[in-house]
Amino acid sequence: MPKVYIIMGKDNTRKSAIIRCLTGFRQEKKKWQWYIATQKRIIIIYIQITSLQETYDGKGISAEDFIYKISILKPSNILVALRFKNNRKNKTRDSFAYIKEFIKAKWKISEIVALGMNEKSYNKQKPNNLRIPKPLFISNLGSDKKPTNEIAAAIRKKWGWL
Repeated sequence: MPKVYIIMGKDNTRKSAIIRCLTGFRQEKKKWQWYIATQKRIIIIYIQITSLQETYDGKGISAEDFIYKISILKPSNILVALRFKNNRKNKTRDSFAYIKEFIKAKWKISEIVALGMNEKSYNKQKPNNLRIPKPLFISNLGSDKKPTNEIAAAIRKKWGWL
């Protein structure tokens, strides 16, 4: 049962840039393991920089396909980007539909960051019966104006990453 860390945001809220800044990782086809120092220990993590609904090929990855891929690799921790709303171009689902599938697969949702939205807009979309941690909200003004490294520093502090 992997622990999942989610960077969720609207379009163009720098999800990928923030993940790169948080981890120093760049997307590599051959390497999926990355080491992150936390306040308690060093964790090995799988990192998905591009949101599952976008991906580099523009087709997106379904929750089921991503879960299958992860079941083969068997990481203990996952950092993933999700687009808040669905992508109409490639018919992918919204972030909460992905999260529901992750929970169904017995994954533990550890932390969430919500970029480019406030608590009101988040709660309007979130299904009431979905039990997940309260996100760190980085609203429209903060996400658009704050430097990426400041946002990453706030996330590290909340998540206990060094």
